[in-house]
Amino acid sequence: MRDRNKITISNPIINARFSLPANGVDLIMLCLSNITKEDYELKEVVFDITKLEQRTNKMWNSIELRKLVVKLADSSILINTEVEKWEVFNWFEYFTYDKGICTCKLNSKIEDYLLMLERECKVIDIKYILCLNTSYTKRVYMMMKQMQNFGQRVMTVDEITESLKTPTSMSIVGHLKEKILDKAVKDINTHTDISISYTDRKAGKKIIGFKFSIKSNPDTLDGFKDMIKLSYTDKHLATDGVGKIAYSATTKEFYYIDAHKKINTDRMWNKLFTNRETIIKKLGEK
Repeated sequence: MRDRNKITISNPIINARFSLPANGVDLIMLCLSNITKEDYELKEVVFDITKLEQRTNKMWNSIELRKLVVKLADSSILINTEVEKWEVFNWFEYFTYDKGICTCKLNSKIEDYLLMLERECKVIDIKYILCLNTSYTKRVYMMMKQMQNFGQRVMTVDEITESLKTPTSMSIVGHLKEKILDKAVKDINTHTDISISYTDRKAGKKIIGFKFSIKSNPDTLDGFKDMIKLSYTDKHLATDGVGKIAYSATTKEFYYIDAHKKINTDRMWNKLFTNRETIIKKLGEK
């Protein structure tokens, strides 16, 4: 299992219909983190249970892991490929455990969805998925992250309940909002790189869906970076003893608008993030 934080998840996987426990989502995401854009086929993933504990910041044992893997074996994923066209399959081809060493391979049927073109995928930092409390919140985060560049996402009640495979009680909108959406908003806004909110969409008096607003969360370094990259490239961000500082949309580095001197981009990100309140106020974000 590689120590990679960034994972590339295809849009069909994000929007697929499946239900997993929270630790099941974590395990799947960690396996996905082993896939790179250089891969042409899915490879076997080998890791020890200590590594799993380190990555998830949770204690595991063989009995707990076995129960989870059995549950995953009984869980399917449904992907709508086109209108009137869909596929259903399980996550793993196999999963073995031997004295603390886990060996597994993701189902070859999902290979095409995992190794898709970059424009059909979203890069997500796995640490934000792992830190969220429930499987529903983890899924909502991925759905919102998928549409971050557009700033919003509109979903019907049926789309949400079907994708998350919620119990029938969640078809009651009040329950859906209280038990899933409101908790997801609070958790995501507190712990991740995005900030979300939502409003009801109605047909007459009936709530038929929701419009989600999605913004970068500048209180995290990743969210602050996204905010600058999405909305404020090549604009005056700050000034130091050398000159006016901006971030280039072309080179993906900081530069001086009025001076010819190189800037250490990593150090500058940390420096600007430390002074983010002043910068955000100047940019009109707050």
